[in-house]
Amino acid sequence: MSRTVLLKLAILAGIQAIAVAGAAAQTGSNKPLYVVSVDYTADHANIEALRTLILDVARASIGEPGCRRFDVVEPANAPDHLLLFEVFDDAAAFKAHAETPHFKQFVTASTALKATRIASPGTMLLSLGKP
Repeated sequence: MSRTVLLKLAILAGIQAIAVAGAAAQTGSNKPLYVVSVDYTADHANIEALRTLILDVARASIGEPGCRRFDVVEPANAPDHLLLFEVFDDAAAFKAHAETPHFKQFVTASTALKATRIASPGTMLLSLGKP
């Protein structure tokens, strides 16, 4: 596995741990939450437009009933990447998210920018953190 891939995985794992700790504390539940970490890449000419699209969809998504958290990270050492960490009540809440008009518009617009997307859905097994 390349060093870049390992670095991305480490960043995503760290974001997951922080985000899920906050989401679990807010729900007061021990029920595993559905997590999706996403790595978006765009060329230099399109990264600003992609950033705007992602920030807009994040703001719209957090208003959905099953969305607990939506983090967007710009890695300092990878300016052509944007990392998303999304936390939902369950897979059904994520599926409902994927059917919203704002998500569908985002997919169309990000595709037009030729952005690449690597998504990793999963379930949080353990989250440790401090307030």
